[in-house]
Amino acid sequence: MKKLLIIFLSSCILKLSFAQSELKVFSNKTVAGKNYITNEDIPASEYVFSRRINNYHIDPKTKTLTVQLRPDSNKTSKKKSANTGYLLSYDLKTNRINWSKEADLGSSFYFHGNTIIETTSYSSNCLNMETGYTQWDGISTMYYVDESLPVGLGYKRRLYSSKKPDSTKLSGNLEGIYLKNGKPLWNREIN
Repeated sequence: MKKLLIIFLSSCILKLSFAQSELKVFSNKTVAGKNYITNEDIPASEYVFSRRINNYHIDPKTKTLTVQLRPDSNKTSKKKSANTGYLLSYDLKTNRINWSKEADLGSSFYFHGNTIIETTSYSSNCLNMETGYTQWDGISTMYYVDESLPVGLGYKRRLYSSKKPDSTKLSGNLEGIYLKNGKPLWNREIN
């Protein structure tokens, strides 16, 4: 029984490390141009990803690059949707991947402090920017985020009897959602 458990755990670790190794970032120093006043080269850093970039965000405070990557169209399996890509956090100081996770390519991302608000057509969730872990989930789709308040505006999806959100039907209630915990602050009937 112990051998079977060890073999199972080993195969899980191998699958995890293989999945992580698919996402690679190559960085090199290059020349971006020439300063014609001083006649000196302008140095730059180039970052090349193993997949196509769908969207990105640079945080100048933490020197972090967050990138949404498209799936490799040749390797999309039948189990994975062609709309499933990856969200990757890259540390520009150490040239290392902080974390990566699967993400819907239809997602919109809002960056608020140390968090990333990911919103899809059926839900929103909050990710910790340093770790990638989900801090809260909600069944509202956010359409606007005000970082200074911090509040997001969105419509809650109507629920089936099984308490699952219906991705095709919005309720008429616009909600103000507190971004720190994902809880609604208020709601108003606005179609």
